[in-house]
Amino acid sequence: MSLLRRRDIQRSLSQKGFKAEGDIWYFWHKGQRTDIRVLISSGQKYREYGDPALKTKVKLLKLQSLKEVKDLFKCPMDMDGFIEKIRSRGIQL
Repeated sequence: MSLLRRRDIQRSLSQKGFKAEGDIWYFWHKGQRTDIRVLISSGQKYREYGDPALKTKVKLLKLQSLKEVKDLFKCPMDMDGFIEKIRSRGIQL
């Protein structure tokens, strides 16, 4: 199990079109806030996220696997790749 630092996750999200409103990060597309969101807690207990915590993000991000979440957070998946995955599942942005 690999741990991802909260700071790195937040940095990655901000580079991919997400904006924070408190602890909730919303995906923005073409200037519009979408219903795709993820909670990244600012609590001291959540400085690093392991696989169990990351698994809870799969459904919120409208992805299908833990690997896709890790790809989004670790940067192999860019914003265009994220949009393509969402649209391939029939989700309108």
